[in-house]
Amino acid sequence: MTCKDVMTADPKCCLPDDTVARAAEIMREEDVGPVPVVSDRTAQRLAGIVTDRDIAIKVVAAGRDPRSTRVDEVMSKDVITCRAEDDYGQALHAMARHQVRRIPVVNEDGALLGIISQADVARQGNEDELGEVVEEISEPTGLGHALGSMRPGLSRHGEPETGFGPNTLLMGAACLTVGAGLMYLLDPNRGRTRRAIARDKAASLYSDSADYAGKIQRDLRNRAAGVAAGVKGKLTSEDEIADQKLEARVRAKLGRATAHPHPIRVRAERGCVTLEGPILAHEVDGLVSAIRSVAGVSEVQNRLQVHEAPGNIPDLQGDKEWPGERSEFMQANWSPTARLVASALGGGLVIYGLRASGPLAKATATVGAGLLARGVSNKEVGSWADLGAARRALGL
Repeated sequence: MTCKDVMTADPKCCLPDDTVARAAEIMREEDVGPVPVVSDRTAQRLAGIVTDRDIAIKVVAAGRDPRSTRVDEVMSKDVITCRAEDDYGQALHAMARHQVRRIPVVNEDGALLGIISQADVARQGNEDELGEVVEEISEPTGLGHALGSMRPGLSRHGEPETGFGPNTLLMGAACLTVGAGLMYLLDPNRGRTRRAIARDKAASLYSDSADYAGKIQRDLRNRAAGVAAGVKGKLTSEDEIADQKLEARVRAKLGRATAHPHPIRVRAERGCVTLEGPILAHEVDGLVSAIRSVAGVSEVQNRLQVHEAPGNIPDLQGDKEWPGERSEFMQANWSPTARLVASALGGGLVIYGLRASGPLAKATATVGAGLLARGVSNKEVGSWADLGAARRALGL
């Protein structure tokens, strides 16, 4: 049986320059999660794929307007595909290996012909085949998951229930983890698929590590250049800044002073900056004050169209309380350098907490675990329960 015999032919797709709102409409009309993206309506060459998760994380959570955001800004470009003439089993193996629930089917020119989903597997395959694919796709990964389920029990006083110390318990947990990992990888029925997935993930981790190291290097270089430019700017005076340069400075400031910077038009002339466009009333004073603080601005002419509420104005939709400028460690997404500093500091605090004794050491290790988790994952620690989970996983 080939992929052509199993696939759903001619799936509904969208173009790279379509809006995210259009992709969401297709998802609603077709009752699907992912929508393939093709280069044009004629050639139908697969350019990427956009999912409901992409829209939720990259558009909704980021506060972007789905009616103005293009699909190619949020879609995934590295798409796992198969050919129409490929064996059906190869598609199942690819779904399990890459942990994806749908695979587009293309021809030799890369044109989209169809898509294979779990529903197609359910219709064409047997129950054992479907169960194995679903299990491989949904298999939890990561050492933290394994260690979290194997942490030692604690008494009500916070001490281990057994007579062993923390180091002995951690060593036992590590040995159990290694043994469970070997059993998992050497399973006679599914071990080959699992080993292939492990190889892919190891290669991906190596590539991601190199990419992250490059990001840190570029971030440090850019920060050094910024500091040098700031010092140079304070030591030298600018008699008159070019209008175009001043406009660029003001536009860079807009995104930190208002939740809706795109509809605001900026015009600079010999140090005088004119602001035009719609804005919410509670943002006006902060915006004007922020623009006045830009180097080179001598006067601000406020010609903004002030609105008390977004109403039916498209440019002001998605209104939210704008926090203004925040320090780097108070932002949702940290830079590579901030993550490196947090990981190093958090790791040091955890080591200190494990070596020392007393309530203060445990509290220090808990804070360190939170910093370490935040730096590694770049995800906000939502509550003290998250810190508690990290603390228990480390055996604190």
